[in-house]
Amino acid sequence: MIQIQYVMKPQDVVVLLKIVALGTTPWAQTALAESLNLSQSEISQSLARSRYAGFPDGSGKKVMRLALMNLKNEF
Repeated sequence: MIQIQYVMKPQDVVVLLKIVALGTTPWAQTALAESLNLSQSEISQSLARSRYAGFPDGSGKKVMRLALMNLKNEF
């Protein structure tokens, strides 16, 4: 049985910040992967971990900025 681990990684914060920086510009996982020099699967896994942690909004395309800013208090 495969167990999925949902522990945030530093690259997850980078992906979330990139999405915030894009603002209202539409984005796709492949474009994020290319711009961040990550593979598309790394982007997909990063977004899955972020969804589990509650960072994207209901649409999955925008980041809950307040939650992201509160992340700094966790470290």
